[in-house]
Parts: sequence; structure tokens; C-alpha cells
Amino acid sequence: MKKTKQQAFTATLARTTHRFTVEALDCSDCGADVRTNLRQLPGIQAVNVNVPGREIAVTFDPARVAPDDIRVKLESIGLGCS
Repeated sequence: MKKTKQQAFTATLARTTHRFTVEALDCSDCGADVRTNLRQLPGIQAVNVNVPGREIAVTFDPARVAPDDIRVKLESIGLGCS
């Protein structure tokens, strides 16, 4: 079934934001690494890193990537998170 223009437009706006607490986040270089690595995942729309608060807020398309995928990526660069 072919999507209407409105359905296609709405589908491209699908997004959610998930916050991760990362204890090992302790410098701005870590924040830059996080942004670079997470933007490699499909569906990532924004990555906001709060180094002093040890928090990462990721806005993404839930149809393309899941919070568990983001968590795995963070762990792959040495940052455990909750």
C-alpha cells in the first residue's frame, strides 16, 4: 500500500528521547567520542551530553534503533550505563 504524503511526513518525524546515566563520563573528550559513535547508528537524530551530570540524552527514531542498541554502542566504547 502506498503512503500518502502526510503519512510519509509523519513517519519521518517519529522520535523519542531516552536518557542514559553514565558514571564513566568524566571529560569533554568522552562527550565528543559519545556523539561521534552514536551518530553512526541508524535513526539517531540528536545526542546531548551533560558531562558534569554524567548523562546522555539521545533522540532517535524508535523504528530504526532501540535503547538497547544505543546501550550496546556505549558499552562498546567503554562506557557502562543505566
